[in-house]
Amino acid sequence: MIVGLSFLSQISPAQELFPDSSKISTSITTLNSDYLEFSPVFYRDGLLFVTSKKKKKKRYFDIAYSIMDKEGHLGTPQFFKTLNTEYHEGPLAVTNQGRTVFITRSDLESGKPISDSLGLNRLDIYEVTLTEEGATEKKLSFHSKDYCHVHPTLTQDATIMYFASDRPGGYGGFDIWYSQKEGEKWGTPVNLGPSINTSKNELFPYIFQDSLLFFASNRPVDGQPKGLDIYLCRLHRNHCVKPLRRLPAPINSASDDFGLILDTSRTFGFFSSNRAGTDDIYEYHILAPTPSPKKQLLLKVLENTPLSLHLSTDQPVQGADISILKGNDTLFSAKTNSKGLVTFELTPHEKYEIVFSKEPYEPFQLTLTDSSDFNQTIWVEKKKAPCLKQHGFVSKMDHTQPLEKVNVVVIPDIDSSLTITTVTDKNGQFSFCLPENSQSYELMASKSGYMTFDTRLTIGQSADVFLLPIENGLVKQTIVLENIYYDFNDSRIKESSAEELLRLAQILKQHPEINILLVAYTDSRGSKKYNERLARHRARAAKAFLVKQGIAANRIKPVGRGEVNIRNRCKNGVDCSEEEHQYNRRTEVIFRNNSEELQLVRKSEL
Repeated sequence: MIVGLSFLSQISPAQELFPDSSKISTSITTLNSDYLEFSPVFYRDGLLFVTSKKKKKKRYFDIAYSIMDKEGHLGTPQFFKTLNTEYHEGPLAVTNQGRTVFITRSDLESGKPISDSLGLNRLDIYEVTLTEEGATEKKLSFHSKDYCHVHPTLTQDATIMYFASDRPGGYGGFDIWYSQKEGEKWGTPVNLGPSINTSKNELFPYIFQDSLLFFASNRPVDGQPKGLDIYLCRLHRNHCVKPLRRLPAPINSASDDFGLILDTSRTFGFFSSNRAGTDDIYEYHILAPTPSPKKQLLLKVLENTPLSLHLSTDQPVQGADISILKGNDTLFSAKTNSKGLVTFELTPHEKYEIVFSKEPYEPFQLTLTDSSDFNQTIWVEKKKAPCLKQHGFVSKMDHTQPLEKVNVVVIPDIDSSLTITTVTDKNGQFSFCLPENSQSYELMASKSGYMTFDTRLTIGQSADVFLLPIENGLVKQTIVLENIYYDFNDSRIKESSAEELLRLAQILKQHPEINILLVAYTDSRGSKKYNERLARHRARAAKAFLVKQGIAANRIKPVGRGEVNIRNRCKNGVDCSEEEHQYNRRTEVIFRNNSEELQLVRKSEL
């Protein structure tokens, strides 16, 4: 097989849509000649295909066109002069009702071949617009003279192009790539990945109805070297969602087989093969399968009603309207019985839409494909009343990490019998809905290994929660209040620190069994003795703030450490920024239970 460039000659021999061999017939077409013919595409009432002829004593490829009559007979091929140049053309893809062509072509500049750093003239994809006056062409936005882009094929809306390329970032020689259209330009090509590409060559992609990708590969078969064979992959979001399938004989043979296309009827198509010695175009037909017997679809509809954080009840939904749609047509309609069940007799291997409707439930729609289970359960939920959406966040008290799987219980003020439960996600976040006329609510947060948090909040107030770790029922925790900052040579607390201290006061109010030490540190500027005195003043200022919030003074012991335990490079004599010095001006909180003695400190520190 020859694909159009001398440097591609290294490609040598080395049950889904298509049934077994007995259900497929093939025959050589009348398009073939003593030259090469391959890679057909459907175009208007016929086929465009690639054919070879000699120009300037060299073999080049051109595009030819053959009209196909209603009986499927192909007419005498004619060269498509509007598309052809003095150099290589093809394979190609057609869109926009035949007015736009994406064609593989010798890379040219002002009509002359461009050579790369190795002196080779590469192939690239051109966009050609056909008009009554002729044709205009342009290179694609990902064009490069240093590697090839070949064999384009497009989705039905012409927004995604699949093609073969030896561009960097692949898995082997040539890989299958795709590019998405972004406005008037094509986006950076993306490799389809190892589920399709190998260390060998993948070429001649063809996308059928946006979901089935055919391509040729010379990967080994059963561990033995092989020429090009045609493979089929079901695509979903540009990923192969089912194992690749190598098409059976007589599509594939011991020779090179490639460039397959399929008619929308899914009953016939064309492909290329050199099984007769040179590249020729073959026609194939898929015999109509024996009608499939009907299969019973058993559908159960249940109401998903949360009872608590870990439990739910699934109640049957009786009298629900269930419709089975195929395309825009409604095939069947029925109501569920007292057990929420309904059955339908359907032909398998077809695509159906199952539509549920019943007040006061949310509408629901389910797609049933050829691979779907014919025993389906649908969980539906009642429509939610308008509500006030609230959000919150849970982390450790020392801000070191968000906490996931924290149980959060909310009770709104207007209805104490209404309990809303949720859990935090991996980012420590949670959300819930309150009745529209709520003014406040009680919020409780609990997690094994942490103290339970319980508070009352008003609508709009921050629902950020900080939990204290406990061990054997006792608090064993020292935290740094990073956001309690002081100006240099000043013991007054900055206004920005109030939020941290207010949270600390809230925890102390909820847990009267806890006492704390407040340990204040300064930066390194000033004398050691002065800094110790300044730290004591700062610790006392933090204590005074907490006492003002209603915390008993005998539960708080202020300690001044001064310039010890500097946390960065800013020790005595080091030139640092104000922000670096401020990082060392901090307050640590050491939690202790009432049953424990507070940590002993020197009298001079009090």
